[in-house]
Amino acid sequence: MRFYFTNLIKRKHQAEDRRKILIKQKHQTKVR
Repeated sequence: MRFYFTNLIKRKHQAEDRRKILIKQKHQTKVR
């Protein structure tokens, strides 16, 4: 059960990182 929980948290963090990267890319395109 704990393994499943940690896996869920990892997936959540990955999604957040992806969102941050997308936001950064959008900001870069806006600057250009």
